[in-house]
Amino acid sequence: MRISLLTKPSLGLMAALALGSLASAQTCPAADAFEPNDDCASANVVTAGSYTGLTRTGAASTLGDSPDFYTINVGAFSSIQVDLLFTQTMGSEDIDLYLWDAAAATCPSESFGDYLVRGFTGSSNETVSWTNNTGSAVDYIIGIDAFSTALTCLDYDLDIIVTSLLSCPGADSFEPNDDCASASVVTDGSYPFLSRTGPANVSEGDSPDFFTVTVPALTTIDVDLLFANSGGDIDVYLWDTAAATCGLPMGSTSYLVRGFTGSDNESISWDNASAAAVDYTIGVDAFGSGFDCNDYTMDITFTSLIVPVCPAADIFEPNDDCASAAPLTVGLTEDLTVYGPGNATPNEDFFSYTMVNNEAITIDVLFSNAGGDIDMYLYDDAACSNEVDYGGSVTDNEQLTYTNISGGPVTVTMKTRSWGSFSCNDYSIDISSVIDPCLSVSEDAFAPNQDCASAVLLGSGSYPGLAVFKPAGDDFFAIDVAYGSTVNVDVLFASAPGDIDCYLYDPATLGTTCGDKADYLVRGFTGSDNESISWTNLSGSTQQYLLQVNLWDSAGNENCNTYDLVIDVADGSMGNSMCAGDGSVIPCPCGNESADAESGCLNSTSLGSKMIATGSASVVADDAVFHLSQAPAGETAVLVQGTSMTAFPFKDGIFCMGTFTRRVEFATLDSNGEAETVGSIATQANLFPGQTRWYQWWHRDPLGSVCGAGSNTSNGLEITWI
Repeated sequence: MRISLLTKPSLGLMAALALGSLASAQTCPAADAFEPNDDCASANVVTAGSYTGLTRTGAASTLGDSPDFYTINVGAFSSIQVDLLFTQTMGSEDIDLYLWDAAAATCPSESFGDYLVRGFTGSSNETVSWTNNTGSAVDYIIGIDAFSTALTCLDYDLDIIVTSLLSCPGADSFEPNDDCASASVVTDGSYPFLSRTGPANVSEGDSPDFFTVTVPALTTIDVDLLFANSGGDIDVYLWDTAAATCGLPMGSTSYLVRGFTGSDNESISWDNASAAAVDYTIGVDAFGSGFDCNDYTMDITFTSLIVPVCPAADIFEPNDDCASAAPLTVGLTEDLTVYGPGNATPNEDFFSYTMVNNEAITIDVLFSNAGGDIDMYLYDDAACSNEVDYGGSVTDNEQLTYTNISGGPVTVTMKTRSWGSFSCNDYSIDISSVIDPCLSVSEDAFAPNQDCASAVLLGSGSYPGLAVFKPAGDDFFAIDVAYGSTVNVDVLFASAPGDIDCYLYDPATLGTTCGDKADYLVRGFTGSDNESISWTNLSGSTQQYLLQVNLWDSAGNENCNTYDLVIDVADGSMGNSMCAGDGSVIPCPCGNESADAESGCLNSTSLGSKMIATGSASVVADDAVFHLSQAPAGETAVLVQGTSMTAFPFKDGIFCMGTFTRRVEFATLDSNGEAETVGSIATQANLFPGQTRWYQWWHRDPLGSVCGAGSNTSNGLEITWI
């Protein structure tokens, strides 16, 4: 048995440790290259790799007690493994390894539950691993601490391995295009969702991408390759398609130009100065033998080398600032010109339009992007300081929209400006208008509830006569759902006045992605009358889910509609919970009682593992599923059936299966510490109608075992089969 620094050893043992340290006294080396890194605030930044020649000095050293701290950023859905390599020569010559969440503010506490995981074996070397399942990058702190105050110093190496759990995407829509002969035809524009696989890819292998593009005479081609270098470095090349050197090899000087920086993104540019169009081949290659795959976007832009002869100022000049904005009416206004930086007198154009209350306008700016890119801005104040819409693509034309719900007239101002270095371009403005029909629709009694933070708490029931508005925002509601229960939501409406959708979010998304219509649990999105969604809470505890009622955000959809909301929260669990680990039946083996009357004794997660059963108790239907939550991630669990109920201390928990017991099904707990049965319970448990049986999950818990026995049990369920 080891003695932790958290449990003080006896004076005799301390003396023994001190004598052992004196017997192996050594001269400690100078501080390693990462010092000073003696507290969490000064943790040195590291990345995946090997770090050698490091030293941890202890309290017995003249250099003083100096733990070592390092910080590392681990990407979303990636695992980190840290190997601490050292030789333990005596009991005092021992160091331990800890991992904390940098954002949790618990570093450097070594108390149980403050760190994420630790290596604490008492022998040479320690290893910890952790998986980042948060969906975003997370900073972690690695700590190297002395086990005993008798430590003088100890040399160590550190190996850090970070592995992505995401697999490479399948071939993109341009495959196969792996050589110059099979190059895919493209033109100017943007090409997202492309993928380059590298030599380390097992399934697809090393697969460069080739594209052929025809560049008009006297035109510059710019190719921008957009990607994150952390996912794998990508380079871009350009060849003359007619040249025999196309694609041979990419690392040689056969290309016309290349982007080869070793950082995020690459860009190349080439002038076709000839009087005829020329075919060029673009090559996208992986750099490095360890490259697996990476996604990228390719943007191709053509720019004429011919300097245009700009026309005289249009009839609305001077209208170069907000105060001199030229008034426009509904309809098409043609023969407009904007001058760019390439002109001796560059300018911006301003136009105004006065709207009545509840008027919705669409403004189209019509131009050819080949003559120069034009951007459009829309303001709703006299100083042109409050921007309400923006059109800034790199394609032909831009569009702006605005709805006046102020209660009175509003004058909006449009600004056109050049983007890029062109001299001038012609354009037109087309304004269309409709009167918003939503004036007669009033906000309902639950407003304002237009975001997740202001969601109104509702229970089971019917809520008629509600209204949702596109300009004013969506409606949000909160619904409490017990563990094992199912919430059913019906949104009743006629789609003709405006299509309504609904989304249900996990409470963990509040303040982050709640309401984004992307990170939802389930949605109703049919495009017809009415929407219905259903969700069962298998989280292990009561959850407050967030419901979003949304008027489909489409230019063709109306700006408001009314609806009725029906919520039904139904208990989806079956059986009677028993054998809780809260001390109500018998005490837990080492005082590790849980505060939850429907879970087992406390395990290494600081919670009691919890079991529910969903489906029905029908043997014929055979649709029962047993769920386990709040258990240690990645461990093995087994569902046990008994023909009677008892209760006695067992490992770290309480075992409640009596008389004849049967192992029904094995399962492996996922990264959240959850599992469920997948087979036929009626068959595996040899069930017959009229039988009463008792059930419990028994699971491994070797790391951080509360009582030291290495396994634990959940609460139990009593079920009478029919």
